[in-house]
Amino acid sequence: LNAFVHAYTHAEKTDSNNNKHHFSYIQGMNAICGPLLYVLPELDAFYCFEVLMTKLLPSYVSKNLDGVFEGCKLVEVCLELFDPELLDHMRRNLSAASKVFAFAPVLTLSSCSP
Repeated sequence: LNAFVHAYTHAEKTDSNNNKHHFSYIQGMNAICGPLLYVLPELDAFYCFEVLMTKLLPSYVSKNLDGVFEGCKLVEVCLELFDPELLDHMRRNLSAASKVFAFAPVLTLSSCSP
């Protein structure tokens, strides 16, 4: 994680679609990096983490977390399709938007769920 932070703090990278992204550490990266470091040697974990963040999920590491909020919306769409009763209950009784109950699992790719 330290290597990623030092390599990408204030760096700009171009993804496969030639879109430029600014990378820096965001909360939740440690929860994504941890399982990689647990199962892979450090250099392999760094490479996988770098590819995941810069190529596959660049909007997750944007300053405004666009990808994370889109993921929260997707959770809500899935609940609406597969368990509308639960979603309705959460909206009525808990006033819970998907940003409240899905943010942590989406941000950490379910490696850290409350």
